Amino acid sequence: MRVFALAVAFVAAVDAFKPDSNSCVTEEAGLGLGGEYMHHKQAKYVIGEPYAAGSYYRYCFKGKLTCHRDAGIADLPMPKAENCSEVLKKRKLGYFVDPQHTALWPHQTLCYGIKRDDFSDSENKIIDDGLTYLRTTGLTFLTLDECKAAPNADKLCGGCVDYVHVNKKDPNRCSARVGWAKIGPQPLNLGTPCFVVGKGTVVHEFLHSLGVFHEHTNPSANLIVHDMQRGAQNYLPKAQALYTDYDSHSIMHYPQVRGVCIPLARNDGKRWCGPHESKSLGCVEPRAKDCDVEASKPFGQRKKMSQGDFATIANMYGCAKTGKNATIDFLRNKLAKKGAIHNAALETGAAKRFDKSLAKVNKARADAKAAKKAAKRAAKRAARKKRGKKGGKKKAK
Repeated sequence: MRVFALAVAFVAAVDAFKPDSNSCVTEEAGLGLGGEYMHHKQAKYVIGEPYAAGSYYRYCFKGKLTCHRDAGIADLPMPKAENCSEVLKKRKLGYFVDPQHTALWPHQTLCYGIKRDDFSDSENKIIDDGLTYLRTTGLTFLTLDECKAAPNADKLCGGCVDYVHVNKKDPNRCSARVGWAKIGPQPLNLGTPCFVVGKGTVVHEFLHSLGVFHEHTNPSANLIVHDMQRGAQNYLPKAQALYTDYDSHSIMHYPQVRGVCIPLARNDGKRWCGPHESKSLGCVEPRAKDCDVEASKPFGQRKKMSQGDFATIANMYGCAKTGKNATIDFLRNKLAKKGAIHNAALETGAAKRFDKSLAKVNKARADAKAAKKAAKRAAKRAARKKRGKKGGKKKAK
C-alpha cells in the first residue's frame, strides 16, 4: 500500500506540472528523445557522457533549446551553440561511438611540458611548487626528457609522446583536459587569474589531467545547481571511476559563486531537481535564494588537497597514503639535502622502480638511519677506548 501511495503521489505531481514560458520541449528526430520538458538552465546529455570528448548535451535557456559539444576539458565556459537537429541527425546515422571511461596515466606517471615563456618568473615558480606538492600524492611527474631517459620509457606516457601541455593560450581561463587523452600534447591552460590563490588552482587543474572530476558532481552529494556558469559537464552528476564519500572540503569543489550550494531544508516532502532533471518529474527547480549560504562556505577552497583528495588518488592509482614520503623521486630530492648516505641507501633499495606499498623504500631509509646511528655509536666507543688507553699509559709512568 505504501508503494502504491507513493506511485499515485508521483503521478499526481507530474500531472500537476505546468511548463512556464522559459521551459523547452525537446524534438523527436526519431530517436525517442522528443516530447521531454526541460526547465530553464537544465542540461541533459543526448550523446555520450560528461568529460567524454565528442559528447553532446542539450541546454534550455529562456525557452530556447541549444546543443553543445563537450570537448572533454574541465572548467571551460558554455561551448558555442550548435544546431540540435544536425547533431541528432549525426547520432541517428551512427557517427558517434559511446565514449569509454576516463583513461588513467599508465604506471602512475604523468608527463608534462611547460611553455615557460608564457609565464612570469613568479608564475613559473607557482607551477613548480604545485608539481612538487602533487608529488606527495604518490605519483611520478616527468618532463618529456626525463621520460625518454627512463629505463621503461616505452611504457610511460604512450612512449613519451603524450603529455600535459601547460600554457597560457587564454590569459583569462583555467582549464584542463580530463584524464589521459592519448593525443600527444593535451591542454592545461593557466591564465593570469589561476595564480591569485597560489598553487591551489594549478593543483586543481593537474588533478583534472589525472582524471579526477569535480567533487560537486559526486552522485552522493546533496547539492543544488542554480546557475551553470561553466559548461554543463562541470555540473552534471558523474559516476566516478572509484567510489568515495562526498567531500565538501575537496580542492576539486566549485565555490558558491559558481552556482553550487547546499540547499535549505524543505518541509513539503518534495526534492530539488538535479541539473539534468526537469520539473515534470515532480521535483522543484532550484534558485539562488534556496541556498544555505553558511553551510556552503567550505566550498571552493584552494589552499591544499583534503584527505579525501589524497584518498581519491590512492584509490585511482593504487598509491600508498604516506604523505610527503609517497614518491621515490620526491623523497630522493628531499633527502639529498641531508647527506649522500640516504641517497645511497635508496639507490640500493626500491628507488629504481615504483613500489605501491613503498615498504622497501621505507625500509631502506630506516636501514640508512640505523647505519648512521650505529656508525656514530661505534665512533664514540672507539673514542672512549682511545682515551682509556692514553690514560692507562700515563698511570704506568
